[in-house]
Amino acid sequence: MCGITGYIGREKQTKDIIKLLKKLEYRGYDSAGYAGFQNGKFLSQKSVGNIDKLLNKVPDNEVVSLMISHTRWATNGASNEINAHPHISSRNKWAVVHNGIIENCEELKSKFNLKTKGETDTEVFCELLDKLNIKNIDEFIAAANILEGSFAIAAICEGLPNTMFLAKEKSPLYVAECGGDFIVASDPICFDGFSKNCYGLNDGEFAEICGGKIVFYNRQKMVVSKQAVQMGCEYESANKQNFPHFMLKEIMEEKAAILNQISVYESTKVLERFDDKFLNQFDDIKFIGCGTAYHAGLMAAKFVNKILNKPASAEIASEFIYNEPNFINQKTLYFFISQSGETADTIEAMKLVKKSTAVSVALTNVLYSTVSKLADFVLPVAAAVEIAVASTKAYVCMLSATYLFCNYFLGKNKFEIAKTKLRAVAQKILNFNTEQIDSIAAKLKDKNMAVFIGKDMDYISAKEAALKLKEVSYINATAYPSGELKHGFLAMVENGTPLFVFLNQNKILSKTLSSKNEAESRGAKSIIYSNKTIDGEVIFVDEEDEILSQILVASQAQYLAYRVSILKNINPDQPRNLAKSVTVE
Repeated sequence: MCGITGYIGREKQTKDIIKLLKKLEYRGYDSAGYAGFQNGKFLSQKSVGNIDKLLNKVPDNEVVSLMISHTRWATNGASNEINAHPHISSRNKWAVVHNGIIENCEELKSKFNLKTKGETDTEVFCELLDKLNIKNIDEFIAAANILEGSFAIAAICEGLPNTMFLAKEKSPLYVAECGGDFIVASDPICFDGFSKNCYGLNDGEFAEICGGKIVFYNRQKMVVSKQAVQMGCEYESANKQNFPHFMLKEIMEEKAAILNQISVYESTKVLERFDDKFLNQFDDIKFIGCGTAYHAGLMAAKFVNKILNKPASAEIASEFIYNEPNFINQKTLYFFISQSGETADTIEAMKLVKKSTAVSVALTNVLYSTVSKLADFVLPVAAAVEIAVASTKAYVCMLSATYLFCNYFLGKNKFEIAKTKLRAVAQKILNFNTEQIDSIAAKLKDKNMAVFIGKDMDYISAKEAALKLKEVSYINATAYPSGELKHGFLAMVENGTPLFVFLNQNKILSKTLSSKNEAESRGAKSIIYSNKTIDGEVIFVDEEDEILSQILVASQAQYLAYRVSILKNINPDQPRNLAKSVTVE
């Protein structure tokens, strides 16, 4: 959430630097702004709304050699220009952009008698820098060390017109350099076309950029040696190409993503980091994540149950933090799932596990992320960059990654068979009937609610399908286990209620069919996702394997949600109130 960019180097057009913010639009925002220097004085503009509104305020001939900019997602304080970043201190000495939450801002306001115009915690820190007359990196570090909470900060000072200060705690912050010019960003996607290498700041680290050089420091003000990390080429595809939306593009990339994932696993031999006896040291496996990543964990736990005959479960990261700390133990293997690798609640859960010295595995799409750094082992999602807020190709690649992980422990021959089967699924994943789904979407778009049901793995697919529809169409979509028919959800069914039924598992087919029939007798109109021949409106799932069928179901449900969104004139890439990367608890 929120987005930071910054630039320091040779003079550039202000508008060209602001355009970097467009690469961060996926994070969600409601205002934008920038601050820089011209002739030794601050210049700044802010706007509520999209980045184009900000660009319209910038003179065409304006150039800067030092600038910070920001897209804000309102947390502390309403969405308006006063609360928008950057904040400039009352004496025009400091300008600051900040992602995260400063939890002790009220205490700091009182202690240092700080006056602010707006309601944000960021402005408090900006005024603190001014009040304390901060003038060098050591003093900046001392001021930042007072803060409690989470922050990624970029700050510039009127008295230091060729210097930028950075601070990082829990929120991501990266820097790239090219020929003495530097770009700072909360996501390396901003470095595409500028540099293929970047530095990632760790928690409790700071940096000073000045005179074409960058120096990193720790909380004790000691210099830290850091090596730049090479980014993958996936950022080169971070544009819509000929697609109208990123969400559709990313659904249509799922075949290539799964095939690429298999290739990555083979070329890097990533699974060979686990020896044959690795799982024997654990009694069970726990998967931890948020949102779609949590659903991927629920499905992964089923894969472990069915493929490895081993106990496994999943938990929402924000619940794990408060419910599970006393039960962390070395006999449980902890899997942490996060597309961005920067999900705040997931990171906090990881830190608890790390403190308890239990073994952790990260399943993430970003290999230089915080989650990756904290984990004992990393499994790459390898889905390439994903921009749309609603996760699509990353989700199916999370499923395929855990499918490969499970089958790896069955021995070489079975693992090769599993890879062959997964390649075949990849070839089929986009072969769904778009005309049929378009027709269903047209009937669904004017509904206020929809119910999704299934059992076992089918129930998890129902949960993820309901979430996708909810995210991008704003329809109140709710998922239930089909066995809960008479324990609540039947009361929601009335004449014409859309009922999505997931039927891909033989053993429990009749049970879910019975629930479907009972709901239909109350007026529900059923749409069935199934790999069986069943009477009614069936979206056919072309895969007999009950485990692999869940990957195909996901893609079809994603496309349905996308089409409903389009028919309702909603931008599926940026649904209201949501952000791609949730970097605060």
